[in-house]
Amino acid sequence: MSDVQQDLVLHVGLPKTGTTSLQREVFPGFPGYVCGTESSGRSGDLARQMLGLYQVKGMHRDWTTNDWCADATNWWMQARNTSSRPLLVSLEGLFRWFDPVTGMPWPLMGEGTERWSTREAPHPLISFIRALQLSLPACRVRVVLTSRNQPEFMASHYAQISYRLLTPSQGDFDEKVRQAIRRSDPFFDWSATALGLVKVVGIENFRLTIFEEGLDQVARDIADFVDDSWLPPSLITHHNVREGSTGWSTTTNRGSPLRGWVRSFWPKGKLPRIRNALSTTASPVARLIGGTSRSRHSPITIGTDLREEILQAYKESNDRLGKLSGRDLQKFGYHGSVQQENNRSLLDRDHPQ
Repeated sequence: MSDVQQDLVLHVGLPKTGTTSLQREVFPGFPGYVCGTESSGRSGDLARQMLGLYQVKGMHRDWTTNDWCADATNWWMQARNTSSRPLLVSLEGLFRWFDPVTGMPWPLMGEGTERWSTREAPHPLISFIRALQLSLPACRVRVVLTSRNQPEFMASHYAQISYRLLTPSQGDFDEKVRQAIRRSDPFFDWSATALGLVKVVGIENFRLTIFEEGLDQVARDIADFVDDSWLPPSLITHHNVREGSTGWSTTTNRGSPLRGWVRSFWPKGKLPRIRNALSTTASPVARLIGGTSRSRHSPITIGTDLREEILQAYKESNDRLGKLSGRDLQKFGYHGSVQQENNRSLLDRDHPQ
């Protein structure tokens, strides 16, 4: 192909915002869909390679070596041969934020107080995209980020990672959330990451979609952003976090006891990557054993008090996010509302007609 600039649209998460449904039911209908976490993309190899480009250096934020730049260029040459349309890649793994001490990619993981996060802003995704821009001059990188209010996200994501935890429980969830708040974990500061991405790619190359508006609306927003001639199919989807009389709740899935035993005997501070690999290996062994491999389920509820603590901690961030999106996020459970006099989005304010 020629050196004419071609768009590369990265749909980067958040996790737990309907990404799997979009990858299965929506994105495959777009001719320029290159790859995603689900196998419905054009190339699983390209998905793994893109995640490799991000994750191999993810803990060190070093994307300037000659080898890395060569790998990025090779990835782009393969990807752009799949379509002449704008290219779409959907990988929520690009939102992983590696803890430099433990190597853990997500918050609320680990076991006990020895494993609290030490992430420092900005999100490494921002540096990664800047490196892609420098390595791929024939590529215009554009970014889609889907947000979800922090209380629901925390509960849903904790449930997703619970099988990797030794003792998932309501108490463990509450304590980890409060520790994240006390330590001002930047992972949950959606507006800081969104505005950092805007600074790198430009407001015209960034789209924020809101999970609470429904996946049909998210799909339409992404289609309009990627290629306005593409009409996505309608979706019938359900939230996997449900509302009850005492707040929002979800269910954890505890891993097998055998895996827990492996992790309990390995010193927490010693070679965490090897320890995690060994505990992961224990899962299929437990399934072969039989009786010891049955999962255990525990309900997790976001009570009113905890929900208010979370929303108070991220109120300023969510106020900024509302201004960026041009929406009143209070009705979507983000707490911060967009005042009438500030109802214009940052896009309109920074780029007047």
